[in-house]
Amino acid sequence: MSNYQLLTAEGDVIEESLAEIVYDEPQHCWVGTGWIVTDVDKEFTAKASQQFQSDTMRFERNKLLADTDWRFRSDLTPSQEWKDYCQALRDVPTQAGFPWTIVWPTKPE
Repeated sequence: MSNYQLLTAEGDVIEESLAEIVYDEPQHCWVGTGWIVTDVDKEFTAKASQQFQSDTMRFERNKLLADTDWRFRSDLTPSQEWKDYCQALRDVPTQAGFPWTIVWPTKPE
């Protein structure tokens, strides 16, 4: 009996007798014709997914902020609504559900 479990992508256990192991590491193993991800890689994948989502939401937030830049030129005076909107956009990463659940501020008219 080995010290690892073979898992399908869905996390179901594969019996060792059904799998020919060609390559094995704690993070993944080669079974037949494909790599099987184990719990260590799932943890890494979850962190990478979190980082990707965070980066994507920050990119979206930055685009929305960039769209407001012209309102803050030296020859214009932005309204308090626009100042509050921009501050709310800058605060998006501090929201409790970030990056998965975001309450986007409403753009002033």
